[in-house]
Amino acid sequence: MDIFRDNMENSTANILLDGLHLPDLLDCDILTASENFFHMDRTADFNVLICVTDGAMYVTEDGRDYEIPAGGLLFLRSGLRHYGRRETPRGTRWFYAHFRLPGPPHGPFAEAAAETGTGANDADAGGTEPTQTPDGAFLRAASPAEDMTPALMLPKQCAFPAGATEQMERLCALLRGSSPLHRLRAGALFYELLLRIGEGQPEEPRPIDAVCAYLTEHAREPFNKERTAANFLMSYSRLAALFKEEKGIPMGEYHNRARMEEACRLLRSTLLPVGEVADRLGFADPLYFSKKFRAFAGLSPAAYRRLSQQKY
Repeated sequence: MDIFRDNMENSTANILLDGLHLPDLLDCDILTASENFFHMDRTADFNVLICVTDGAMYVTEDGRDYEIPAGGLLFLRSGLRHYGRRETPRGTRWFYAHFRLPGPPHGPFAEAAAETGTGANDADAGGTEPTQTPDGAFLRAASPAEDMTPALMLPKQCAFPAGATEQMERLCALLRGSSPLHRLRAGALFYELLLRIGEGQPEEPRPIDAVCAYLTEHAREPFNKERTAANFLMSYSRLAALFKEEKGIPMGEYHNRARMEEACRLLRSTLLPVGEVADRLGFADPLYFSKKFRAFAGLSPAAYRRLSQQKY
């Protein structure tokens, strides 16, 4: 499981895209350097996407040097100082996009947010983003709904996905338009581009995700500590501690949630009697199943089935 921490070592400079909010696209344009220059020194309250089409750009962020070659892109995160330590040569051509995502500000802007009760990102877009701790772990809200919110970590640096240049040109044209609808369309198009950039990268191995997949796969049977630990070749106490640290809940609770969500699906989508639903999920006692389901959903299985049908 220590592999996970190694993979997340530099993730504090990455940007996390959630599945609930569109990015707030502030500015987008294409520029060509008329002479050699050093990238400006600043700590911005917005994120930056740089896509170089010709030449090469050099940027240092938070003390780390990056070279962006032609056909490459780089994300700079809000709240982290970036500047040019090396000259970008004349003739370099690049697209840039400045954008904010819902959530608290970072770096020096966090102090201002703490004093006023608001942050740059919150004021512009609203909502919350999973907060990152210095060691790269993500802290999510404790509620089940927010804990299951889909999120995608964008790569720090990578190559253009196919068609990205055309999409950036379209974004620039939309932002030059005067209609409010143009800005809405630009935000949606930019979100699609960010998804394509994120989805196009190979995923880092995440052992905790493998545990989650295992627990979901075995949702139709009682939770078995020994078998789960043996599957991942470590003691249950060690595996349970790592899981709790990463997900914020015990493995047994995660398994029970997956089990009850499968019960909800069966109650909504089939005509199986409640007793048969309980049997399919490995409950020998239907009354015990009903008790566990009520604790999860707040109502009995029969009442849940009636309520779900009323939506239609």
